[in-house]
Amino acid sequence: MLDGALCKGIIQRAGIGSEERDRRLRRPSNIGLAHVGESPPMHRPPLSVLDGNVVVNASPFGKQLCDFLQQPAQLGLLSNCGYMNGGCWTLAEALRIWSGGAFTLFAVKDVSPAHIVCGFVEPRGLVVLDGDGMAWEEELRIKMRLREGFQTADVVAFDREEVSRNGIIFAAEPARQYARRLEWRFGPFSWLRIIDGTDLGPCRHSARAS
Repeated sequence: MLDGALCKGIIQRAGIGSEERDRRLRRPSNIGLAHVGESPPMHRPPLSVLDGNVVVNASPFGKQLCDFLQQPAQLGLLSNCGYMNGGCWTLAEALRIWSGGAFTLFAVKDVSPAHIVCGFVEPRGLVVLDGDGMAWEEELRIKMRLREGFQTADVVAFDREEVSRNGIIFAAEPARQYARRLEWRFGPFSWLRIIDGTDLGPCRHSARAS
């Protein structure tokens, strides 16, 4: 389990209520992003590693998310594409909806935007989520450069008009369906759910997946 579990224990022992706890864990979206060549922050466990062409998630939630998204029933929501070749924006928007707006959309650029992720900032850097699970920004950039053939893989603020001009597909109804399925699988969004990764299984009390 990641050191997020330690963070959870500290917050619980301090007696912080759930609303205040979530407020303290929420991160702003107006951030400065790292560039190639910068040293990664110290004392930061990996969230994912690239093993050949396969992303191996080191965080419990990242692994659970990836496993869920790779199920045929979830892939079937996309029209003849996957999360890296046409479905990335739809998935990112679904994750943003599920998070209640806590996650922010970002674009990964080579010459132009070519991949959409969502993410949030914590004190040690930007955390991103896509069809491969959860990663630090630097880990995402390594994947995009080594596996997808990007030259730079700069992570930039999401610009809907620019992304649309570059032909990235967005499907609104599948995004809403994904959001409902995410809540069915993982329950209502919680920062501690992302940090700690305790798997409670499908949520019995959430909206029925469709």
